[in-house]
Amino acid sequence: MLGDSYAFGFGADDRDAWPRQLQELLVGDLGCTPQIVNLAAPGYHLDQVRARLRQAMESRPRPQLLLVHVAENDGIPDVDWVSPSPLPRWAGRHSRLARLIDFVALTRRLQATEFDADRDARLSRRLGGLLSDAGDLPVYWVWQPHIAEPVRQAGSAAAGEVPLEACNDGSSLHLSDEDDHYNPAGNRCVAERVAALLGPVLRAGE
Repeated sequence: MLGDSYAFGFGADDRDAWPRQLQELLVGDLGCTPQIVNLAAPGYHLDQVRARLRQAMESRPRPQLLLVHVAENDGIPDVDWVSPSPLPRWAGRHSRLARLIDFVALTRRLQATEFDADRDARLSRRLGGLLSDAGDLPVYWVWQPHIAEPVRQAGSAAAGEVPLEACNDGSSLHLSDEDDHYNPAGNRCVAERVAALLGPVLRAGE
């Protein structure tokens, strides 16, 4: 599994993050324990995700399939989402003022990406590049809302996809009170949708 903070399970306990819940659902569905290797990292954009994929393909046994959980900000490689202001990262850990500056900078970056006319094209190019790097390994997109068009443009060669509109219904049912990441119920929502796609695929490959 590759991706950013959503695939990592940011803000959730390890047992509540959707990759862990997915593994539990697949155990019940398949009667065996699949190994899910989660290489996602908070703040990663798609160029970093691709680098992580290349590294994993060189250093790990070949997986059966690849899951990639993406969001709209993943297509913009020049933004350091962990430390979006010019301040060094260590400053944000020790200064409330630095954290405030980072927050303001991040808000401005997000607003800029929302109205970026080239955003979809850039994202679709990078999704297509990731597919190319994966070679003949089956790739399944798990994607946040608002990136349907880039996924459609880049995903014709993908093995499958899981849109997550149902887990982003605009209420607080699935989302954290602090940001737009998933709470435990939201992570469960994602896990159930991914399991519904992967269960039959994995059973067929036994």
